[in-house]
Amino acid sequence: MPKLTERRALLSAAAALPLLAAGCTFRPLYRPSRNPAAAPDQQLAAIRITPLRDRLGQLMHNALRNELNPRGQPSNPSYRLVLGLAETVEEIAIRRDETASRSDIILSASFQLVREGSDEPLLNASSSVTDSFDVLASAFATEAAQEAARERNVRRLAKQVRLQLASYFASAEQRGS
Repeated sequence: MPKLTERRALLSAAAALPLLAAGCTFRPLYRPSRNPAAAPDQQLAAIRITPLRDRLGQLMHNALRNELNPRGQPSNPSYRLVLGLAETVEEIAIRRDETASRSDIILSASFQLVREGSDEPLLNASSSVTDSFDVLASAFATEAAQEAARERNVRRLAKQVRLQLASYFASAEQRGS
C-alpha cells in the first residue's frame, strides 16, 4: 500500500495532467476539418505529379499517385509536384575474397510543391530511404534481390513524401492560409 505522501503525489500529478494537455498543440494529421475542401486528403488529391523519365521514375510516379490520389491524376489540379530522384548502391559487407556479399540501395528524392499556374514553390523538401539486398553467386538472383529492394524503397519513399505533403497542408490549414 503506498504511503500517504506517495498517494498525494500521484493524485497531484493526475490532477495536473489535464492542465498540461490543455497547453498541448498536438493535433492529429487526419482530423476532421472545419473546411472540408482544405482537408489534407482533399489537397493531396488535387496534386498533379510531373512525369519522370526512366523506369525508376515511372515506379515512383505510380507509387506517389497511389498514395496521393488512388483514382489517378486529378482532372483539375490545384498543385504540381516536381520530383527529382537519385539512387546509389553501396557495398556494406565484404567477403574475404574482397567481393560484396550485401549491399545497400539508397533512394533519395528532392521535391517541390508548386501551385498550378505559378512557378513559386510552396514547399521544398527532401527525403531518403535505404534497403539492403544480398549479393549472391547468381547474377540473376542478385538482380532480382536488388529490384525487390528498389521497389520496397519506392513504396516507402512515396509514403514519406505523402506524409510531408499532408503535414504541409495541415499546418497551412491551421495557419489559415
